[in-house]
Amino acid sequence: MNPEPVHEPRKVPVLPIALAIAAAVLATDVYTPQEMPPQYLYVLCILLTVWSPHERTLWWMTALCSGLTVFGSYLSPPTFDFYIILFNRSIAIILFLATALLVQTYRRTHEQLHQLNRELEARVEDRTRELAHVFAEREQLNRNLHDDVLQSLYAVGLRLEAG
Repeated sequence: MNPEPVHEPRKVPVLPIALAIAAAVLATDVYTPQEMPPQYLYVLCILLTVWSPHERTLWWMTALCSGLTVFGSYLSPPTFDFYIILFNRSIAIILFLATALLVQTYRRTHEQLHQLNRELEARVEDRTRELAHVFAEREQLNRNLHDDVLQSLYAVGLRLEAG
């Protein structure tokens, strides 16, 4: 029994796509009034790191998005309500950290699922080999019994002819 290969994600150029999105969000952030929170779109960059082969990419992207959120507030046109700006930027950074933690949990759960799948496949292969061996023994016993019955019938037939 040949198990089908476990579905592996395609190689996605995560970093260039995420950096392009981050640049677009930064440009949007700079030209948007500070009361409008376009920095929440940085979450897309963090979500893209699910397909990255390295977990540290997730944390670097989270730090980059947080830094760009703060940097965007300095580059944006000045406005009058500092507390709204501070609130929006703080919530965005908290959202980035929460998203990063969720992505990390997803990645670990996904890896555990793959490990459990590999273990299950190994157990199925072992059990299949055991069953094949048992069936081979059963077939051998059937052949032996069949041969014994034929020999007994032949012996009975010879006795009847002789007797």
